[in-house]
Amino acid sequence: MRKSRCRKQVSERMFERKDIILETERLYLREMNQGDFHSLCKILQDDDTMYAYEGAFSDEEVQEWLDR
Repeated sequence: MRKSRCRKQVSERMFERKDIILETERLYLREMNQGDFHSLCKILQDDDTMYAYEGAFSDEEVQEWLDR
């Protein structure tokens, strides 16, 4: 199977190398930042995803989650 160069190029643009906490061949673990707000909203504001939690988050609650 061919490795996708496109995926690597996209992931390198998403964050700076200094932000990486842990890196493996298939994973980059990094701290979330303000640039992740919209992606985090898609997850935390989805009723199906958050069914086992206290419910979907508001924009303010997502920002509080991100600020932690």
